[in-house]
Amino acid sequence: MLLAVTRPDVTGIGVDTSEAAIDLARQAVRRCASARNRISFAVCSETSDWPQGTFDVVCLVDVLHHVPPDRQLELLSEAAQRVKPGGMLIYKDIASHPWWKAQANRLHDLFVSHEKVHYVASSTVIAYLKERGFRCRGKECINIWWYSHELMWFERS
Repeated sequence: MLLAVTRPDVTGIGVDTSEAAIDLARQAVRRCASARNRISFAVCSETSDWPQGTFDVVCLVDVLHHVPPDRQLELLSEAAQRVKPGGMLIYKDIASHPWWKAQANRLHDLFVSHEKVHYVASSTVIAYLKERGFRCRGKECINIWWYSHELMWFERS
């Protein structure tokens, strides 16, 4: 939403499996008249419900650790297919290191979302996307309090 507020040429579509999260996002965008008609949201329980077409930027933020391991690469593939050539895929998720911060992430998700964490190694994400024509343009570890996250951004050839 911040990008849409600062750049009048930006449009966006936000998706989540949580109706509550989408309701909060809709409330936030309603308060911002300059972006209100350029950002939409949808509840999508399956990747087949995602918006069709390709986009300049696709973001996966704190998603894969909620996905069962046997479906993680499928979901990553679906996201990658929606990135235009020359576009960016931004990936952020909880990190499996250091060990004690990974434990804090596990406990947080267990108590807040009542789900077990399914880590995906950053090396797996990088290799998988490389096979699909993406180049990792950057990688950072974000440490806030007792949480650790990995942020990576990829460009599609």
